[in-house]
Amino acid sequence: DFHHFYGLTELLETWLRMKNIVIENEQDILDVREQFIGENYDKVYNKAVTLCHQHHLRLHSIYGKRPKLIHAEKQERWVELQREKNNGMV
Repeated sequence: DFHHFYGLTELLETWLRMKNIVIENEQDILDVREQFIGENYDKVYNKAVTLCHQHHLRLHSIYGKRPKLIHAEKQERWVELQREKNNGMV
């Protein structure tokens, strides 16, 4: 399973609030997409991991269905610890 440490919905909603942008339709999203990705490139593309389904479910049982952005580093550390415990496999 693919997992973003910075959940895209949380990240986008926070970014929209900070920019005072209101999304009302699909075109509004398309209009800001490149700017959003440009300003959040690392979090969107590099702060993500592929996990087995079981570990993905465990991660969400700990941090919630929609983890808060402030928990991203904790999630990364949790994955690192699981890899250490499981000989690199999670």
